[in-house]
Amino acid sequence: MSRLLRLGCLLALLAACDGAAPGGEFPLTLSWTFADGRGCGDAGVLVVAVGPAGATPRRFDCAAGLAAPLDAGQQPAGPLVVEALTPGGLPAYRAVVTMPEGPAAIAAKLVYVGGAPLP
Repeated sequence: MSRLLRLGCLLALLAACDGAAPGGEFPLTLSWTFADGRGCGDAGVLVVAVGPAGATPRRFDCAAGLAAPLDAGQQPAGPLVVEALTPGGLPAYRAVVTMPEGPAAIAAKLVYVGGAPLP
């Protein structure tokens, strides 16, 4: 293989590796509010779970994301479920947000679902 062809292949490989590949994970800064204006204690929740439907979510202290945006780690592009959980682990409030392909800052507005499962 000629030196020029190898250099072209290397440059193409480097260009393909620039940024995350489609279907990858991206950094998310997340905050939330309750649509009815409640705080975490008034809503009866301590924990907010974040992740794609059907996957094991990351869990955060409810007050942390209500007070200020927090680092929600790497999340996949596509729909993310944000649920405020009761002490028994049932969703009291929920929002479904869309994570873009790239770093994002999202403010989720959680609406009351009273323990109902995802549709």
